[in-house]
Amino acid sequence: MSAVTPSSSSENRSITDDAVFPHFKWGQTKEKVFVTIAVRNLDRESVRLSFEEDRLRFSAVDSGGKVYELDLELAQDVLAADCKWEQMQRKDRWGDAVMATLTKVFPVPWAMVAVNQARYRQVIDRDWSRDDEKLDAIEEDGFFEEHAA
Repeated sequence: MSAVTPSSSSENRSITDDAVFPHFKWGQTKEKVFVTIAVRNLDRESVRLSFEEDRLRFSAVDSGGKVYELDLELAQDVLAADCKWEQMQRKDRWGDAVMATLTKVFPVPWAMVAVNQARYRQVIDRDWSRDDEKLDAIEEDGFFEEHAA
């Protein structure tokens, strides 16, 4: 399998030539990030998820054999050993859902889930139902303003 270079014609393409990005949404609390990935007619036995301190990887196929892959370089680090995933019983609007629960290294709000989030603009949504509405907005660090020469 050869790598795909992102371009306007391959915006919805994934890592390999025969794979596409699945739809996904994300929400957060102070300590956790929730990423729900959905594929129509998901072959539940094909689901693979793995976690690294700066990455979430997902791969699966649908009942027709179409390959879905997601390799998210996370905006901030997570505790990979504490991350987990589960297949949801209820379908999402985009299909059968898998939810990954990521444990943040630093309990602060994330402005975005992925380093290159624009790459996924066709398939990403915010999961407001899993967002903690009490989570403070991200504030700029005032250290440099306060200590300017």
